[in-house]
Amino acid sequence: MDVKQKEKPLISVIVPIYNVEKYVRKCLDSLKAQTMKQIEVICIDDGSTDNSGRIADEYRSDEWPKFKVIHTENKGLSAARNCGIDEALAEWIMFVDSDDWVDERFCEIPYHAMIENKADMTIFGIYNVKDGRIKDWFKNDIPTGMIDELTAHEYGTVFVWNKLYKRKLFGICKFPEGKVAEDIALTHKLVHLSKAILFVPEPLYYHLYRKDSISNTHTISVQIDKFISSEQRFGDLLSYGVPKEKIEADLCASAMGFLVNTKPGNTELHVRAFNIMNSMEVVSSSFTKQQKCLLHIWKRNRKIFNFFSFLKRLLHKLKQ
Repeated sequence: MDVKQKEKPLISVIVPIYNVEKYVRKCLDSLKAQTMKQIEVICIDDGSTDNSGRIADEYRSDEWPKFKVIHTENKGLSAARNCGIDEALAEWIMFVDSDDWVDERFCEIPYHAMIENKADMTIFGIYNVKDGRIKDWFKNDIPTGMIDELTAHEYGTVFVWNKLYKRKLFGICKFPEGKVAEDIALTHKLVHLSKAILFVPEPLYYHLYRKDSISNTHTISVQIDKFISSEQRFGDLLSYGVPKEKIEADLCASAMGFLVNTKPGNTELHVRAFNIMNSMEVVSSSFTKQQKCLLHIWKRNRKIFNFFSFLKRLLHKLKQ
């Protein structure tokens, strides 16, 4: 059935864009191919210096799915997402990073599941794409259907892009601007605000691992933002009643990343990171092999840990 142009979209999909000319066509093509047509795609060109913004302009359309493109000066990912939220016309919001792509049912499956179950948030599966290999992100034992808040915090991931949200949630809190690690700082708050949460097991989002992405940047400012956001998230989750043992591994991993990627020092942040590492008595099963090894070295020989950190920073500097 044809949809009249005057009708409002059911979902607003927000796509922040910054210098991703190699990837953005695949992203926008996947949104153009959505089985659910009554959606709008809001592209926020965050001051790109390559052809990303011009490529996005090629997709402008008043037909369903509708594509809007907004060009702004470079203010960062959080500001771009907040701009998209302000421009959104739909009652439901989704996010896609412009170097990723989505299944053709990315909008349809979560939307119908959410409406049927009267949920405020729907979480769905993810494919991780690294070195040409595609792997399902979640374990087989994750619960499906309606889940409680604790389960959502434990299994939902900190990412904003594997979820469908009721727009009213963003009337209470938005992305912190001027910082990276905005997912870490916000997603758990949105989960806490949601009265009903649904998990759909189908992987509908393809997340591309890139060494040069913001999440894999090792500059001091990025590491500081990640660590501070992780501390805030940890404190918030404790106040929500989440058991410490469920979340301390994530905080320890963040402290470890901060210590490995910054020079040793006696700053307040370093002292807090030291204390977190020292308090981690049991090696978490969620740690990577490298994290398990680093925690073991930290406990046994601090000099070797610092030497490894120095080598990692040196290699990163040489690659740059």
